[in-house]
Amino acid sequence: MDIRRPGLSEAPAGPIRFTNDDVAKMYASGVLPDEMRIELIDGEIFPMPSEGDLHAYARHEIIEHFMFGVPKTYRVATESSLFLFENTELRPDLYVFPREMKFDEVRGSDTKLVVELMASSHRRDRDKKRPIYARAGVQELWLIDLDAGITEVCRGPRDGEYAHVVVCEKADVLSPKAFPDLQIKLTQLLRGDDQ
Repeated sequence: MDIRRPGLSEAPAGPIRFTNDDVAKMYASGVLPDEMRIELIDGEIFPMPSEGDLHAYARHEIIEHFMFGVPKTYRVATESSLFLFENTELRPDLYVFPREMKFDEVRGSDTKLVVELMASSHRRDRDKKRPIYARAGVQELWLIDLDAGITEVCRGPRDGEYAHVVVCEKADVLSPKAFPDLQIKLTQLLRGDDQ
């Protein structure tokens, strides 16, 4: 007697990949608890690390800076889902997009800037997410390494990579290409130094 479900003759040979719809259903059915924060990267589910004090402080500072700095025709999203592909939902610390768009309509090429603060997620942000952001057409990506005190400013997405990557030090002034008058130093995120 065969007690296997119809259509399932054996266990899958490789990892099981999910879509954004699959994840939404898992939350709706309680398989994933509401309080569990995850990212879906090329179909794989990754729990998000808990936020430490350094990350929380830096996120608060950069959000405040951008909320009051971008033109009113743009919206600043913080840790909101960014659906880049059918099998990829990321939750960057911050992204900026045209105000007339709804959150669930925004795709990579609609964003003017995406910011990832890295304290415990260096490898995933740099190795897995950066190529995805480039593939999705994110125009500008800042990978801010809070431990090392450096920022990788990535611009010019092309063929899954960024054509221009500049590493900036703590004292360097960062300014998004789309908003050149908006300037911030990494030291402001680390210490609250407004100079």
